[in-house]
Amino acid sequence: MNSTGATVLVGTTKGAFFFISDPGRRNWKARGPFFASDMGALGEVFHMALDRRDGGRIYAGVNPGFTGPAVFFTDDLGESWKKSSKPPRFPKKSKLTAKNIWHITPGREDEPGKVYLGLDPHALFESDDGGNSWHDVPGLTYHEDRRGWNPGFGGPCLHTIVLDPGSRKGMWVGMSAAGVYHTRDMEKWAPRNRGIRVDFAPVKFPEFGQCVHKFALSCDGRTLFLQNHGGVYKSEDGGETWLDISKGLPSDFGFALTAHPTDPRAFYIVPLEVPARFSLGAQASVYRTRDKGKSWEALTEGLPGNAYLTVLREGLCNDGLDPAGVYMGAKNGTIYFSRDDGEHFEVLAHDLPQILSVSSA
Repeated sequence: MNSTGATVLVGTTKGAFFFISDPGRRNWKARGPFFASDMGALGEVFHMALDRRDGGRIYAGVNPGFTGPAVFFTDDLGESWKKSSKPPRFPKKSKLTAKNIWHITPGREDEPGKVYLGLDPHALFESDDGGNSWHDVPGLTYHEDRRGWNPGFGGPCLHTIVLDPGSRKGMWVGMSAAGVYHTRDMEKWAPRNRGIRVDFAPVKFPEFGQCVHKFALSCDGRTLFLQNHGGVYKSEDGGETWLDISKGLPSDFGFALTAHPTDPRAFYIVPLEVPARFSLGAQASVYRTRDKGKSWEALTEGLPGNAYLTVLREGLCNDGLDPAGVYMGAKNGTIYFSRDDGEHFEVLAHDLPQILSVSSA
């Protein structure tokens, strides 16, 4: 694993790519595509994740279509891949069929081998053996609210998993269009959507049913930042209540969000035009706040004008270095990156297949 530079994992509609930098993040080497030829799965890669607990294992959620979703993992930066012997599949009694893997999150430092993934339709799966076998979490599979959960535009997916540092087994998950749910024990799950607006329904503030697009936890573990279908929000009480912080933004619609790796008051989003869902005013931009949403600034240097880019929910990430590298993958196959907290952007790669996700190792 590259210990001094950055490794960016890119999922596309036609396989996956790695981009590996030198320590200064000025020179990059590309690897891949993976899963674009016969590796046991050909298909879309919605998300990849690095497991820092086990020598740098990388997980890929591959969605081939006809054969059902599969998890692959590599311990040598893609030189070789292994496929889960028991892929994520629902028990027969659930009468549900696994369709797409949307998100993968490694477990806690003191949970060796534990990995979580979010699935369509609306489900959380976990592995206890480093991704080799998977089983569903019954508390969500058979939740009493399920009959009221609706699909988002991309389907009925669980797309966000955030571990709760305040609880040994605590976790928040985000689902479209069901909203945020929280657990302390992985058994009982409660909606945490108070204050989040639903623009497309008669009841604007229901208990659940929000089309949450993405959320993240601040680096100090105290604040949740959230991009909704309409509105950008923060919560400082673990999701019990949410405050709209969209004032000052040119649009409150978007998909992507990432929290700053060292500044607990800062995070980034990519606002989009509505209903077109592309760059505002044909100017590609990332917006940053450094005061938890009291004020916003547009970051555009190095990003193209006369551009109509769409950035999906997994299309924005940071690399955790100092200063932070910020990476934006556009649906048109271009990756833009900044090595200085977003002040200046440049092109990392272009003419890739449609980009579904960027994540950093």
